[in-house]
Amino acid sequence: MDAHRHRLESLVRTCGRRAWSVAWALLRDGHEAHDAVQQAFLVAARKADRIPHDDPWPWFRVVVAHEARNLRRKRRPLASGSLLETDPAMTPREPSATDPSLLSERRDDARHVQASMDTLPAAERDAVALVHLAGMSHATAAQALGVPRQTVSARVQRGMDGLGRELGRPPTSVAGSLALLPIAAPPTGWESALAGWTQSALTALGTTTTAVGTTTAATTALGGLTFMSSKTLLAVSLTAAVGLGFLGGHVATNHHFDGGPGASTADVALAPQDAEAFGPGPSSLPNPSLDPGSGRLGAEMERLHRDNAELRRKLAEVTTQNEGLQKRLAAHPASQGPTFTFGKAGALPAIREANWSEMAQSSMIVGSSVHKILARKEAGEAVPKEVYLALQENVERMRKFEYRTIGKMPTAAKHNGEFTHPITIANLVAATLASAGQPLRDPQVARIEALGLRFEREFAAQRDRHPAGTPRVARMLAEYRLKGRFTADLAEVLDAEQRAVVYDPATRGIAGLDLHDPTLMILHTSPVIAGANVDEIAGKLFDLLARKLDLDDAAARALERPLDAWRADVRSLLVAVPVSRLKHYTYDQGEIAGEATVRLVTRLLGELELGTEVRQALLGDVAIYVPRIVAKTG
Repeated sequence: MDAHRHRLESLVRTCGRRAWSVAWALLRDGHEAHDAVQQAFLVAARKADRIPHDDPWPWFRVVVAHEARNLRRKRRPLASGSLLETDPAMTPREPSATDPSLLSERRDDARHVQASMDTLPAAERDAVALVHLAGMSHATAAQALGVPRQTVSARVQRGMDGLGRELGRPPTSVAGSLALLPIAAPPTGWESALAGWTQSALTALGTTTTAVGTTTAATTALGGLTFMSSKTLLAVSLTAAVGLGFLGGHVATNHHFDGGPGASTADVALAPQDAEAFGPGPSSLPNPSLDPGSGRLGAEMERLHRDNAELRRKLAEVTTQNEGLQKRLAAHPASQGPTFTFGKAGALPAIREANWSEMAQSSMIVGSSVHKILARKEAGEAVPKEVYLALQENVERMRKFEYRTIGKMPTAAKHNGEFTHPITIANLVAATLASAGQPLRDPQVARIEALGLRFEREFAAQRDRHPAGTPRVARMLAEYRLKGRFTADLAEVLDAEQRAVVYDPATRGIAGLDLHDPTLMILHTSPVIAGANVDEIAGKLFDLLARKLDLDDAAARALERPLDAWRADVRSLLVAVPVSRLKHYTYDQGEIAGEATVRLVTRLLGELELGTEVRQALLGDVAIYVPRIVAKTG
């Protein structure tokens, strides 16, 4: 046991920082990268006898890559382009960039490189990240990805060629450009992360520690208030959009046919962490000793002990507040259950057993937090970590309902189809009004129930009318419209005072800001194609479609006529908006974009010679392309 313990501690000490670089290169989210590295150390703890004695890194980097990719696969499938993106304020990896104007220029270059990287297909992006960011050989990357070495070499070549085209540089110079990509420090800081990974690995090995004033069992009982995970209360810089994807959407992403991950060409995502949460890059930080007897670790443990004491105090306050809330809810038990159980969806246990009062309260807190984050970011101010913490906590509450309804309500949407179902919206509205002392009256309940039953009839008829071979985006658009009609009619049932409780006029019907709006169902699969003018936008979509459809240069020319028609279809959307608002299109704009995308897909299917596999993939594609003109600044 002592030998295994020593080997694990040495593994963290010698490989922790490099493991972080691999996880970050694949995930580009601080908390997920932290968890992937931690999981890799847990794997190492379970296989401590397999850790090489001489140089463990070649073995361990494959473990890290596997765990990072596993974590990405298990990620709730909203993922593409959520807030899990690089903070636009992060500093490029050039310590000499101290001149403000030079630093700003390099940040812009880094964002351009990042955006270009995100246009690559996922397989090519992973191969490039492992080889050129994590420093793996093609053979090692092949082992990590579980594919032949020749496949990795081909993917890297295609990826570097694609980056060269996107950046307007020869492929031979692209590797140097990748050095501009910023790497964040772990959200809790390097010393806490290294100490936490060590503690977790030793705990998995079977070593009990009381260094932070608690045993492993107590840690579990307290919900992980020690430094066991980046999702604990110690990691107060929490990711902002998890599961439900309230703030998602992508800017000029490469959306593949499975709706896979993508990210911005204009770095407009609300950052999951404040810029100051990122310290210097790994190469500029000392490597602290993790010897349990060292004074440095002892001081760190003492600090964590104090932090835990403070967190326990705050937990006690929250517990007291929750007890008060539970007492108030107990006085009105009916308000916890559903107001509406119309149609087939109303028979689901998830609908009947959900605590709608808690869901409504969480929805209001999430909406408030979203608005605070956007306002702070637009003002150039740091977002208090408490806002992210409240957002994360309440999104997690709502995910319990989401998990129980996935696949149990018919929907063509890839994400949030269940959460935008009328029975969900109606019950949230009813619970919100009840909590505000403006409950629905019996005639209003009857009218909303009639609206819900009408939706179910029309939705069922609509699905029956769609013949085989109907593009999925067409089915999504039809569902989007039915849900939009229900939402608008429900609002008309409410009186003025009730509408003031439920809707904020400044954000009503805006993607990512109105949590009662059908835009939520297309938000994560709608690439926002941003540019300075329509020609730039069309050029980006041309490149994106050529890659999606696997067209060579000659075949790609057939895209020109469908794209010319698409330009005309979306002309009403081409109004300049600030970069911070690119993803916040309205319901009506989403509908116009949906109509234009359906026509585009129909033209592509009718006018291009596509192979069977590509054709089927295009029929099942979920991307609705939303063009946005970026307003000039200054």
